[in-house]
Amino acid sequence: MFDRLRHKFHSVQENLTASIRGLSSAEPQNRSQIPRFSDDVNLNAGTEILENYQTCWAELHEAAQENASKAQEVDQLIGKLHKRLQKQSRDIGQTGTILTRLPEVIYSVTELTERIASLEALFDSVENALIQFEDLVEIRELQDRQLDHRFQLALYKEKKLSMLQSFRINMTEKHAEKLKRHELKQLKLMKERQEAFEDQFKHDMEVYKETSTIPKIDTSSDKDDGKLEDIKLEPEDHKVLDEFLRDSTPESS
Repeated sequence: MFDRLRHKFHSVQENLTASIRGLSSAEPQNRSQIPRFSDDVNLNAGTEILENYQTCWAELHEAAQENASKAQEVDQLIGKLHKRLQKQSRDIGQTGTILTRLPEVIYSVTELTERIASLEALFDSVENALIQFEDLVEIRELQDRQLDHRFQLALYKEKKLSMLQSFRINMTEKHAEKLKRHELKQLKLMKERQEAFEDQFKHDMEVYKETSTIPKIDTSSDKDDGKLEDIKLEPEDHKVLDEFLRDSTPESS
């Protein structure tokens, strides 16, 4: 439509220009072809008409120039509108192409939305699994610490039992050694007393053989030697005896 308008404006402009040129070129020719009349002809006849035509021609010429300039402005405006319409047409074409692909875009968006929803559910499950895994790790670490503490406690208990057993063995050996020394001392004492009794018996027998009488035996020293309360124990002996009695009490029960 705009192309036809522009073509019509061009044709009007060309026709106006051609008519103006025809008038300007025809005017001298008409003047040269004016017939010469005799002196009684009124040469001023038709001057007003001619002047009127000239005025009209000048107005038409000015209007044609103005129309030509306006036609150029209109042509420029039409050119700008044509470019704009072409751009809009391209945009409309692209929009139409996009609109034709709109169902595919909607389907893709729907599919992406579903995938995002599935990914969110997967993320939630992974997060819950990670939380459970952290709980299991904490429980495992706690169990490992408990096992380590129990192992350390068992080692400590075994160490203390070993130390106690060593202490018992040591105390038992010391007590046995002291008992042995005490028994040896008692044996030595009994042996000395036996030797003393034998010597006294031999002396009494000799006196009896000589005098036929039994000499009186002084038993005061014997009684003093044989009293249990006269036996004195050292402080270490008391401790060893007490420990021995404590250790032997559960066994006897």
